[in-house]
Order: sequence, then structure tokens, then C-alpha cells
Amino acid sequence: MYNPQQSIEKQGLGPGVSATGVIVKIDDGKTSDFVKNTENWKGDLNSPAINVHIEIMHNNEKYELQKLFNYKNEGDKTVFSSNSNLGKYKKYYGKLPESGDQCRVLTNSDGFFRLLIE
Repeated sequence: MYNPQQSIEKQGLGPGVSATGVIVKIDDGKTSDFVKNTENWKGDLNSPAINVHIEIMHNNEKYELQKLFNYKNEGDKTVFSSNSNLGKYKKYYGKLPESGDQCRVLTNSDGFFRLLIE
């Protein structure tokens, strides 16, 4: 139960913490389905995209991360460029993201986990 009078602030993670995450779910849709702050988005909000959900266990704490990957459809083919996030993922991991994949994550300067794809 929420109790503001009886609370404890825990220290967050610092920058440069490396861990392994696991892709637990991939949602398919369009960019606007996944981007919350659409007024600052520079790309096409109607382009096809997947939203990859990653779970990370670090020091017996569970963290969650989401990463958006845009692509194009050409017939029944998923098309992406080599410099897109999907292209970087494929180059780094040797395949496109699928549920169950293990991936590397690293905390940024603010202590938030980010997926390594470069």
C-alpha cells in the first residue's frame, strides 16, 4: 500500500552498468501505436513498427526496457535499411529480434538501460 509518510528512496543505477536482457514480447503495429510524445517525433507516425519488450535481471532486481524498430512492407517481406535500428540489431546480433533472444544492455549517463545495437 502506498504510504508517503513511511517511504525509502533507493539509489538508482549509475552509468555504464552492463547486463543481459531477454526479449519477452514483440508488439507489431505502426509507430503511433507505441510513441507517446508524438509532437516531438520526427518520422512517419503511420510507418510499420515493432515494439520490443526486454526484461533485465540485475542484482536480483527486475528492469524493463522497450525499443522501437521501424520497417517497411514489400509484399510479404519485411524490409529495412542497414543503418536503421533493425539493420543495426541484425549486424550486432546476426539476426532480427525474436522473443527469447538474449541481448546486451548498458545504462546511459542517467542510469537507464539501453539496448546495445552498435
